Amino acid sequence: MSRYQLPAGRPLAPVVIQQFRGVDFSSDSTQVDVSRSPDALNMIADQAFFPIKRTGYKRVAQGSGRVWGLHRLAGGGGEQLLAHIGTALYRVGADGGLTQLCTGMAAGRSRSFVMGDCLYLLDGVTYRRYDGAAVRPVAEVAYLPTVRIGAPPAGGGKAFEAVNLLTPGRKESFQADGSATAFQLSTGGLDGAAVTAAVAGAAKAEGTDFTVDRAAGRVTFKTAPPKAVQNVDNVVITYRKTVAGHRQKIDGCRLFGIYGGKNDTRVFLAGNAAEKNVDWQSGLYDPTYFPDTGYTKVGGDASAIMGYARQYETQIILKEDNDQDATQFLRTFELDGEGGPLFPLQQGAAGAGAVSSDSFQVLEDAPLFLSPDGVYGVAGTAVTQQRMLRHCSRRIDNRLLGEPGLAEAAACVFQGRYYLAVNGHCYLADSRQVYRDGGSAQYEWYYWDNVPAVCWCALGESLYFGTADGRVCRFCRPEEEGAYRDDGAPIEAYWVTPYLHFGTWTRYKTVRDVHVAPLPYQRSGIEVYYSSDEEGERLVAQENIDLFDWERMDFGRFSFRTIQVPSVLATGVKERKIQLFQLKLRNAQLDEPFGFVSISITYGVGGKVK
Repeated sequence: MSRYQLPAGRPLAPVVIQQFRGVDFSSDSTQVDVSRSPDALNMIADQAFFPIKRTGYKRVAQGSGRVWGLHRLAGGGGEQLLAHIGTALYRVGADGGLTQLCTGMAAGRSRSFVMGDCLYLLDGVTYRRYDGAAVRPVAEVAYLPTVRIGAPPAGGGKAFEAVNLLTPGRKESFQADGSATAFQLSTGGLDGAAVTAAVAGAAKAEGTDFTVDRAAGRVTFKTAPPKAVQNVDNVVITYRKTVAGHRQKIDGCRLFGIYGGKNDTRVFLAGNAAEKNVDWQSGLYDPTYFPDTGYTKVGGDASAIMGYARQYETQIILKEDNDQDATQFLRTFELDGEGGPLFPLQQGAAGAGAVSSDSFQVLEDAPLFLSPDGVYGVAGTAVTQQRMLRHCSRRIDNRLLGEPGLAEAAACVFQGRYYLAVNGHCYLADSRQVYRDGGSAQYEWYYWDNVPAVCWCALGESLYFGTADGRVCRFCRPEEEGAYRDDGAPIEAYWVTPYLHFGTWTRYKTVRDVHVAPLPYQRSGIEVYYSSDEEGERLVAQENIDLFDWERMDFGRFSFRTIQVPSVLATGVKERKIQLFQLKLRNAQLDEPFGFVSISITYGVGGKVK
């Protein structure tokens, strides 16, 4: 059906485009709505939703090796940016200097979260903590659980806390009877490390105050501890017993999800290659404590956990795409009969699985992730219903899904936009531009090139990314000097209209003139290209669009314009006896912003196509 119901032979109003959306790579160019572009590059919507050229980026630091992760810690001393480059971790200074914090990091992606004013880093080799001054393995500062309480000297008592996977250290507390000197621990085979004890709060030393039978797990005091008063534990013994593989369960994790029901009280870790369908939960507000009983097998062993999405009071666990196992699971929170926390898991339907663990981000309360079929969003909390996931990227899938290595894609959310980078290309969803399609909310998308991001980090009002060649870069703000260049290089930006048939496929048309209203900038320019079914792309107009500026006077492109309102450019070039017409607006000059508010195409309709 014709888009334009305009009969031939009558005076024709021009085609005016002044409402703009994003790109549409999903259809033939003749079928794309005139408000969208079938081929736009390095454009984004401004606050009034007019297409403008994106800002560029500056290199703020240069390391040796790939940037595997960028991490942010905000504290009393201000925000800090950390960079995992090669196998070392650095603090990035305001002057671009790199201060090494630790070595021995994995040559692979790292991820981080903040809890309790500390930054916790996961790289699949060592689980580390940065307190703002120093980096240490979490195992060195891990919580020591009290595994038994209320035990008589002969052993027993009540199980209290589970063993911490991160440390072989543990405690047991007893109620002395005043005569017994031997105190039986709940386990034997202790490590050779020193055993310590406290009797009524007073420290006792091994060899001086007591001896230890490590094989039997027995501590014998030289003098019997005094009797406990009012059934209060008065003897605490601290010892170490290493269980093979315990620490590696947590050190080997690469993924995290923070969840606790209504509040973010615990962290769940996953991504251990040796147990790829298992996750482990931390203690309450304590990422240094991972009980050996606090693990969950999520679905079948053959498919890995890929990431977490938090929505309201539920946690969604998504696994890799597979044909047999469910890919979606729902975790909720409840209390058991004794007031202890439970995190029941419900299996969802098989559906879109995740392809990249670094694509999980929340855009305006909607969790998004990349699957082999495109970008999906979590649309509800009922995991067993098909409406749980919605396909969000249909208009860009033709290009996005043709990218090689989608597993390496990395995403972030910054100022209401979802950025997804892969192979130097960036696909952006704008949460301010939402429309309905088939009953579900969809975003307008934009496409950028020459953005070699392999990891992202939002720090204050700035967006940083790392590259495969060791650069740490920051996107510029429009008011900055050199804001419209990519690490020194000019930015090519353009907007292409769909092929227009002007309401009829059966008659020839003549384009009589094209008027464009560019946005005003101190220095800008525009190139206008025509394309038709008769002739390929050709440049028909090129003009500088500057405002008068004493500080940037250039007599080679002098302008008397001083008022910051859009000007109007007329091409004055006709295109005769054509069936289809396409317009391209372009700017590829160094340090020049670019944008426009309206396109007007004046045309006439001629004889029938024979």
